[in-house]
This record gives sequence, structure tokens and C-alpha cells, in this order.
Amino acid sequence: MPEPAAGVHFFPWSQGGVLFLEGGRRLWPLNQTAAVVWCLLDGAASPATLARSVADRFRIPLDQALADVRAVVELFGQEGLLAGGKQEAAAGSESEPATLPIGSPVPEPAGWLLRRRYRIGGLDIEFCSQAEAACGAWLATMHHLAIDKSCEPGMRLWLLASEDHTWDICLDGCLVSANLPAAAVTPTLIYLTFTSVCAALSDRLLFHAAVLEQAGRALLFPAEAGSGKTTLAATAACHGFGYLSDELAVLDVDQGLVSPLPLPMSIKTGSLELVAACYPELHLAPEHLRADGKMVRYLAPPPGSIVPATARLPIGAILFPHYVAGAACSLRALEKTEALQRLVRTGSSDRPLRPADIAMMIRIVDEHPCYSLEYSSFPEVWSTLAGVVPG
Repeated sequence: MPEPAAGVHFFPWSQGGVLFLEGGRRLWPLNQTAAVVWCLLDGAASPATLARSVADRFRIPLDQALADVRAVVELFGQEGLLAGGKQEAAAGSESEPATLPIGSPVPEPAGWLLRRRYRIGGLDIEFCSQAEAACGAWLATMHHLAIDKSCEPGMRLWLLASEDHTWDICLDGCLVSANLPAAAVTPTLIYLTFTSVCAALSDRLLFHAAVLEQAGRALLFPAEAGSGKTTLAATAACHGFGYLSDELAVLDVDQGLVSPLPLPMSIKTGSLELVAACYPELHLAPEHLRADGKMVRYLAPPPGSIVPATARLPIGAILFPHYVAGAACSLRALEKTEALQRLVRTGSSDRPLRPADIAMMIRIVDEHPCYSLEYSSFPEVWSTLAGVVPG
């Protein structure tokens, strides 16, 4: 008799239910009938027994209920959601989360030319360098996160001069990157900071999104890498929107409130002219080489746009952006099932999704308006968004 596979979690919601296979990034939304069938699977009940329960609950003929049960159970089996199926392969199909390449311990030098403290996402970071030349962009784009010396830092970054005018970077006293050219120093420092902050936020729901503030509420723009989140966030910050993040939404899993994560923005060459229209100084900023081979410039958010680090904002709306050249700006309300599937596809940083993450995603989709935002003109976006959250 059919029974659920290990690692499959069921979540009730307004549309019926949702199944989630632990370790993956896919959901199976269920209608009311399928949700009831799933909850009745115990490894002992036959399809006929299940059909009688379904017929009684929904007041439908027994033959119709039996046909529905057989179709639903067959689908569960095809998707690897039943014991004895292909669920082990499904659970292992996702890539492992990125890990830092920790190397050999390095003794701390006797003295530092530079020593700075920063705080981001609740993590205190100490940065030390033997020279200023290679980290000028890092210092310039992290200044909005600078703090006075406080308690023991949760993370230490060292920039050490190496041979042949290259640089080594250490994280918490261990070598993680060696012989870097100057153009790769700032991207590596920002990557290590981002990864460490994500690890420190293990109790939060994290997913890829630009996050803006309007009328005291957070507007979430979930999208995958390369979708234009940073361009949207950078230009919005110059047009009256508060800035929380261009890359990652950080949500408290108990209350669903959103916290800022205002790391420097990485502006790719293809977005330079659009963003430089708001930030002319970007043309003079040095280019940097990221590990993925892309050349980028770094930009700190405008000081007046940065939402305070202690802020915890309720969600105003969830908007899935899609740039289409020449298209008129349009805002389309999404069905909850479609919105949930889109949200899950944005992932959870490099961390596999957990049952608690799925429960929170279901909750925020159920409780807040969800839209598809198609655009080609930023001025049209600002006027369209003006009515999303009442002032």
C-alpha cells in the first residue's frame, strides 16, 4: 500500500497543501483532494479505503473518488514522493552549498597599516591590511557599514602583500586566497563577507531578491542571478525608495519581518550606462575582476536611502521583475500557486532550502499581494510602484 517517502514534508495552505522534498528546491502544490489523499497515506490503507474517505469528505460518487485517488497516487509515484520510488535521487540532485576554501593557518603580522571594523547582518567584521593601494575600492564602498571598535569580532579578514605585486587574503587566520591580482582583491573580500554573513544568518529565511522600502514596508523583488536586481535597486535608491539590499532578502522566520543587508552593489558592464545616469561618478570607478570572469564596478548605496540596520520592516508586496526591451510597464497579480513556485526557484542563497524556509515562503505568499512586474523604462516602474503600498 502507498506511503510517503522519507524526507517529504507536507504543509497545509489556503489552496490545499504543498509537498517539499528535503534538500531540493522544488515544491508540489496540491489541490484540496490531493492534499486529503496525501494525509491519508499510511502504508496500510488501500485505494478503495482512501476513495471512501474522499467520497465522504467531498460528497462525490464513490467511482469518481476512486478514479481521483488512483490518479493522485500514480502522480505521487511518478514524482518520487512515495516510499520505494526515486526520492533518494531527487533529494541528492541539488548541488552542495558553497564552502569556503579554508587553507593553512597564517601567523598574524606584527603590525597593520589599516584596521577597520564593519557590521553587516548582525556580524561584526574586522578588516586589517598591510597596504591601502589594493583595497581602496573596498574601503570606499564599505564606509556606510563602518563602526567603532566594539566587542570581539565574529569574522577577521586580513589582506597581506605577497610576491610579484599580488595579494593573499586570510579569513579568521587561515589562508583562503593566494596570489591575487589587485583587480581581484575587492571582489574576493566582498564574496567572503557575503558568504560569512549568510552563514551567520542560519536562523533566517534567505532568498535572492532586491529589497526596497516604501511607506515603511518592504518591497521584495525575487529573481535569480543576472536578472537585473542590482540595476533596479541602484536606480530606485536614487528615486525616493529606501535601500535594504540588491541581492538577498533576510526574513525572520517567526514574524516575517525583513532586515537590511546593504552590501556594496556590483555593477556589471552591461548595466553601467543605466546606473551611471543616477551615479555619474561610476564612470570613474575602477573595474574589478570577479571569480566568474565578469568585470564589475562597486557602488555604495546613497547615504540618504539606507534603511537603518536595526529596522525590521513588514512586507508590503512581492514583485517578480522581468525586463523586456521596449515593453510598457505592467503589473499583473499572480495566482498564489504560481507566486510560490517562482519564489522557491529564486533559492535560498547557496544554502539548501529547509522545511522552516518553505513554511515561511507559504506564509508570506498567502499573506501578501504578489505580482509579475514587466518593464523596460525605470520612470514607468516608479510610477507603477507608487500605488502598490498605500502611503
